[in-house]
Amino acid sequence: MLEDIFGPQRSEQILEELREGLSQLRALGLRSPISWGEFLQDLEMPQNVNMHSLQQRVTANFLYFRGNYTVVSAVTIGLFVLFSPVTIFVLVCAFLGMVALQVTRSQAFIVQGHNVDFRSRTILLGVLTLLLAIVTGALGTVLIGSSIASTLSMAHMVCKSPSPQARLYAHAEERKFQEADLEGGSAPDVQHFGGEMRHRRSSSPVS
Repeated sequence: MLEDIFGPQRSEQILEELREGLSQLRALGLRSPISWGEFLQDLEMPQNVNMHSLQQRVTANFLYFRGNYTVVSAVTIGLFVLFSPVTIFVLVCAFLGMVALQVTRSQAFIVQGHNVDFRSRTILLGVLTLLLAIVTGALGTVLIGSSIASTLSMAHMVCKSPSPQARLYAHAEERKFQEADLEGGSAPDVQHFGGEMRHRRSSSPVS
């Protein structure tokens, strides 16, 4: 389908850019969700907690369940968009604009004697899309959905009692980030560490 619209060469470039973007997201900490059964266990309001213990709880849950929070946010915002025809209209317009940009990527646009390059056209499309989202209220719909998703995630971080695995994972993650900051290196490969944690959990004896 992409080849029919953009041609074989440009289609391959787009797919390569998507793969590179996904790799960057994984490097930044995107991970697969933990089982939803574990995600929903032991939910209760904390009793007699101080700010330090609350901060540790929120940090542990965020690092351990960030894949789940990503799914919760995507589903929540998606539902708001689904029930907002105006927002769908804006997204369709933005998508068609992006397709038009890619199709005309190599073509020159001369406006009053000035060549409008691809980068300038991309910025113009972004500005027009933002203005359209503001005028139609689509931006407000997305912001409301994002706020509710953030509230749900934060409520879970506060009410969820971290498991020993979550505390261990959070401690190791914090140590890795601290080491990366001290060494001036890149962010740690949390996907690899997450795989090690799952392997340890599956291979540990059941008491």
